[in-house]
Amino acid sequence: MTTLSQGSIQTFTAPSDGAIVTLSVNGGSSASWSGSAVGSIGPLPGRISIGPLIEGDTVTITANVGECLIAYGDTSPSSLPAVALSQQDVESIQSGAGSVSGLVVSNSNAIIKWRRARSRQRQAISNAVILLLGDSVLAGSGSNGTTGYGANQRATNWAVLLAAKLNALGIAARADSVFGAAGQSNYPLYDNRVSVTVPGWSFAMTLNGLPGGSFRSTTNGAALAWTPTSTWDTAKVWYASSSSQGSFNVNIDGGANTLVNASNATAAIGSVTLTAASVGTHTLNVIKSGTTTVQIVGFEFSDSTKKEIQIIQMGFSGAKALDFVSTSNPWDAGSLIQSLTPDLTIISLNINDWNAPTTLGDTATAGTYIHSLQAIINSAQVSGDAMLLTGDPSAVASYASLATQQTYVDAQIARAAAQGAEALDIWRGIGSYEAATGFYVDTLHPGPVGTDDKAERVKNEILIA
Repeated sequence: MTTLSQGSIQTFTAPSDGAIVTLSVNGGSSASWSGSAVGSIGPLPGRISIGPLIEGDTVTITANVGECLIAYGDTSPSSLPAVALSQQDVESIQSGAGSVSGLVVSNSNAIIKWRRARSRQRQAISNAVILLLGDSVLAGSGSNGTTGYGANQRATNWAVLLAAKLNALGIAARADSVFGAAGQSNYPLYDNRVSVTVPGWSFAMTLNGLPGGSFRSTTNGAALAWTPTSTWDTAKVWYASSSSQGSFNVNIDGGANTLVNASNATAAIGSVTLTAASVGTHTLNVIKSGTTTVQIVGFEFSDSTKKEIQIIQMGFSGAKALDFVSTSNPWDAGSLIQSLTPDLTIISLNINDWNAPTTLGDTATAGTYIHSLQAIINSAQVSGDAMLLTGDPSAVASYASLATQQTYVDAQIARAAAQGAEALDIWRGIGSYEAATGFYVDTLHPGPVGTDDKAERVKNEILIA
């Protein structure tokens, strides 16, 4: 164990695969690290593990304020002494004056599958996939400084900002992929990567348990074009397949069509993958064939020449936890979560549940908040790990009281602990709407500052883990 004094810097090189660096700081101290992993801890007391690392990975640790205790190569965070919370620390957390990232609610051991996925992505073996589940905050209402969904609002949501922040650190990431139409009946206005080149496509159309609705057409020849801003060479189109579904063509840049027949005797989720000749800026075209209904569920884009953190967005305005539970149909949210096999599912479903409100309930009562969280975490943990984000505080003059909000926040944290998931307490990190001057665009939705703050905090958590 090493004690690093204020202003000191030390670099650790992983001697073998699986090495871990564990840091501990007491109240008032802080440290940061860079290199193969990036993050910080403090000024509230806490303990965090960095890794598992790959042989040769380097982590440079700086003690910014006070002392930092370091255990090198130890796979057990418990090898460091526990940190105690003073009354001042507790009051700081309760008031939202300090960050709780990495403290109490952060449990790196709960997202070991994500850590392995990140390791494989760093080694250029495979992509690491994050699935985001959320409501209007995820969809981006307020993220550009305006309430609602104006021109290209999606481009400023926290999913897109998260990818940008990772890329700025030299970590290949993209947030081009979406499932469901985010509840946007004018989807091309909301997301200007998309255009209807031949009329006949409708958006946010009801498809049982698909959050945000589908991309639907019954018009022969109707054409939908997707031109992601990131370069890519591989596109995957997901669609509903059943006895009531028809056919459509797909091509890249107007090239040869691939005909997809979505008709099937039993309900299923289908997909078709197209590959361009080289990585670049391309347009994916989806063209309806015939007049039998076609319902597109989602779109994925990737670059086959490198391994990235893939961020997939699934959410819509007004979403509640219950909207992501069903597995009755293969295109329902619960089924899709399992089909997409994410390495980490980040669940941000709270403000509509505490403001409506949804009955808090328990794990045995279907339709209640706790039961829904349990089901979503179960679906996420089939392939990967789960992280629950508590919600941005709502204005008490217009919405639920702080006491009511805290009840739902604490239920999320307790559920995460009970099911071996991680929780990141955004709510306590802000404290209250009334105290967060400049964070919001209205009484419910974070503006550009609050959106950036959320993306920053999530970035730190997924890199610390």
